[in-house]
Amino acid sequence: MTGLTLSPSIASSTFYVRATDSNGGVIKGATVAVSASAGTVSGSPENTDAAGQTATGFTTTQSAGTATITATITTGSTSITSSIVATTTAFGTVTALASGFTVSNANGSGLRVGTTRDTWTAALNTTSFTVSLSGLSASRSVKLVQGGSATGVKVNGVANGTIYPTADASGVVTVTGSLTSATDGQTWTLAADGANDGTDTTLTITFKTAAGAITTVPAASSLNVATLSSTNPITASVADQFGNVVTGGSVRITNTSVPAGATAATAATVPTGTTGAATVNAVIGSVAGSYVFSVQAFDANGATVGSASSITYQATATGLSGSLTLTDNDSTALTLTTDNLGSRTIIRPGTTGDAGTLSAAGAANTDNYTEITVATTVPSGLSFSATATNGIRLFTTNRASATLSIGASTVTGTAGTTTIYAVPTLAGPGTITVTSGGRTVVYTLTGLISTTPKASIVTLTAGTNANGKANYTVKTTDAFGNAVTADVNITMSGNVT
Repeated sequence: MTGLTLSPSIASSTFYVRATDSNGGVIKGATVAVSASAGTVSGSPENTDAAGQTATGFTTTQSAGTATITATITTGSTSITSSIVATTTAFGTVTALASGFTVSNANGSGLRVGTTRDTWTAALNTTSFTVSLSGLSASRSVKLVQGGSATGVKVNGVANGTIYPTADASGVVTVTGSLTSATDGQTWTLAADGANDGTDTTLTITFKTAAGAITTVPAASSLNVATLSSTNPITASVADQFGNVVTGGSVRITNTSVPAGATAATAATVPTGTTGAATVNAVIGSVAGSYVFSVQAFDANGATVGSASSITYQATATGLSGSLTLTDNDSTALTLTTDNLGSRTIIRPGTTGDAGTLSAAGAANTDNYTEITVATTVPSGLSFSATATNGIRLFTTNRASATLSIGASTVTGTAGTTTIYAVPTLAGPGTITVTSGGRTVVYTLTGLISTTPKASIVTLTAGTNANGKANYTVKTTDAFGNAVTADVNITMSGNVT
């Protein structure tokens, strides 16, 4: 061994000093004295054992730097000296954030993230997974303390222990988590301390028994519009919370409520087979009004799976709602809130390379998100779907002062209840198409480049010039691929001109 790389102030690292003669034979009973130019050593001096070795502990200093560890072996009047260099890596200067956690399972039948990235749920048969924590100080140490109530919990092979890994050049640490077994509700945890000033955030993986549930389109509890005397397909899929399909079962549709004077449709059952999916039909009568259908899943043994999905159709002669309107929160002078047009400035990534934080309010053109409310009449409160283009990210939760996350290109909701929050990421116009009650409205949202854009990505594209020599095209963009003017330093090495 030529050297050690350690984190500051960790518990004593144990290494072995082994004494051999010129022929490689072990030397028993030799006295070994170990010293260090910085830090402290323990277990010195000691005599070598039958294997010709002795264990010595070394504790690093409080700060970054190097220490030379010297071992001197004495046998009679002869001594031999050897040394290694211990490099201490300093702690980082930034705190660990819950949003920096990513987990992927190496085995088992499921793992899913919760409402925040520091809360995950895993299937009971998941016993090994990889945890990454980003947003740390590059090439600096982070303190990770592992715990939990599951049996045999470990991190990097250390049981209920503390480790001090070093982040890579991108500020990412990756570790392996494991356990022997878990029962419903037990946990595996990892507390992170990025700046050696106390726990910043704790990752918690909770192990849960798989539970099946039905998902339908239209969605459960939704209100929809249908034409009189029509047949409306409802697609149903049955899976557990980890996405594993429940096979060999069936789906039953029951017409639970009809308008006065109408006759309820006959219940029907459709098998799900190996795909865990089926299509059932909601049959509407000739009388206008509200028709309610219950869709229930069953497993292969006939037992119910999860709760039934209740779907309502408002039957009209045309099959259309009275109206569908969109209203945004434009506050800039001379802009309208009902013109289905808006523009917002593309978010500028933060100084640490993250996606940046959205505006406290989304009303002005200089802000970076907009709020769109959906309204329907005759009936009100209809379900809707919204689909975006040109990199627009859609959310259904308030984005005020939130860190930009991935979002979605398609969201669903209920008119009058669900607000659409839209964030442009690409320059130029994009569309948000909202469909509800048989009607469609298109909203155009234009992304504007920030007045102080930040170049985040530099791309080199190889080519050949007219003289047959290699040339490269340099392009600088922001985090989303929009071109940004920036100064670029180019360094060449080797035999180039």
